[in-house]
Amino acid sequence: MLGDGSLNAVSTSVLTEVLQEVARVLKPEGSLIARVFCRPAATESADDIKRDVQLGRAGSFHALKWRVAMAALREPASSDIAVGAIRDAVVAQYPDRDALCRATGWSRAEVDTLDVYDGSSVVYNFPTEAAIFALLQQWFATVEIVRCGSYPLAERCPLLVARRPISSM
Repeated sequence: MLGDGSLNAVSTSVLTEVLQEVARVLKPEGSLIARVFCRPAATESADDIKRDVQLGRAGSFHALKWRVAMAALREPASSDIAVGAIRDAVVAQYPDRDALCRATGWSRAEVDTLDVYDGSSVVYNFPTEAAIFALLQQWFATVEIVRCGSYPLAERCPLLVARRPISSM
């Protein structure tokens, strides 16, 4: 089973249900493999993100969007954030989209993709690596974090490999 960010595209409570069901239906020799967007254990500040934008180290617009979303999670116990709140946080930090485009070289069309989140009730989750690891260990005997890639934010987007569903043991 393979998913790219699919475990982030639901709230934490739904994620728990999804993982329980995956463990139930996965064959004993099967594996769950998913790239997960993980927030750092220490919350990044808005000023750190702005500094990286000013210095040309923001990567892509989508990397910036995820960094802002992760930084907006102020409650350590919660990894959930409504996508509308992600949009609002980005707009609050970068109200002048044309200036952001000039500073980064990103196209206005790329930055405007943010507006798809406006008014949406969809909730994403950005767990820490430790939190998603512990969650997976509830249903899988073997859990591994695999680092790969050199794209913007790759250090926060490991592959999770979970093997041997506990329900099949």
